[in-house]
Amino acid sequence: MRDRFRKVQARWRPLALLFGALLSLVALSGCNLIGLVTGPVLGTLDLGNADASQTFTQNIPYSGQRIVLENLVGSITIESWGKAGFVVLRPTLLIQAEKKVRGLPLDKIKIIVEQSANEIHIRTEGPSEMGVGHFELLPPRLLADRLGWVDYTLKVPVGATLDLEQQIGRVTVSGLSGRLTADIQVGTLTVSGVRLETAELSSEAGDLQLQDSSVGQAQLSTQAGQLVVERSTFSRARLETQAGDVRLRQVAFKERGTVSSQMGSIRLDTVSGPSVSADTQLGSIAVRLLSSRSVSIEAQTQLGGITFWAFDPSTHAQRSNNWPGASLSARLGEGRDRLTLSTQMGGISIRVQPKQ
Repeated sequence: MRDRFRKVQARWRPLALLFGALLSLVALSGCNLIGLVTGPVLGTLDLGNADASQTFTQNIPYSGQRIVLENLVGSITIESWGKAGFVVLRPTLLIQAEKKVRGLPLDKIKIIVEQSANEIHIRTEGPSEMGVGHFELLPPRLLADRLGWVDYTLKVPVGATLDLEQQIGRVTVSGLSGRLTADIQVGTLTVSGVRLETAELSSEAGDLQLQDSSVGQAQLSTQAGQLVVERSTFSRARLETQAGDVRLRQVAFKERGTVSSQMGSIRLDTVSGPSVSADTQLGSIAVRLLSSRSVSIEAQTQLGGITFWAFDPSTHAQRSNNWPGASLSARLGEGRDRLTLSTQMGGISIRVQPKQ
């Protein structure tokens, strides 16, 4: 089954690269790069109208096994039985699923659940024609006359380790504590209210969003999609996109945070940490800081300008204009933390919010 997912990944990577190529044409225009291409395309796949459907439910005693879920087309929703520190005498894994078809016999789709001492493995199996038939460029859309899909909802115990793979559709995770690995080929990945030791989240073509969460070690990435993180903390994290914007708001890194994009803009709104860096090859960087921060700033662009607004007289800044690029060094307070900004082609703006 994992070999099939690797083949699927290879199949959909050209679509992600196509999105990236189209996005690069407008990377400096200031418009919503991702919404321009991925939104209309992903919205063309109809997962609402089915000829037939069937529900599936299974409750499995849980004793710390790794939980693996591999789905082809549809959705995955993950919920938790309780909060971290909440003790359950007999923890269980609840699996609820609904399989649906259009133009296919319902019995062609199977939900397989396998158990061992170390792993609970759930997967969707079906004929090769159950997925998206093909992609049309003009107008850009996904087509499927014969389609089968499964919508999963898993309720997992506190402290579980999850490994999720979704080909096309949507993945939503909320309230989880433990460890999480999630990969989606085409669609959206949304994570909220989690408390995780480790997180590895990736999307080939689609947006990734994390909010109201606390994560130890994290790696979040998209090939062609927007990456948004809000009201969250990390110990160490790497956040990156190949073709897509990065938006961070009220984010704290306890040790180190690395933010990067090949083609896309980066926006850091009240982001803090002892060592934070942001770099993009093709796009702008915008930063908003609180004047109460103690941070040293180093900013450089190879092709573009740098604007710096600070109304606190104690702020020190030194500019160097090396046409067609520019660089800036600044210090807020004692300059204990370090913020590094770099772009090859694009402007950099830094605004220091005055004390209230």
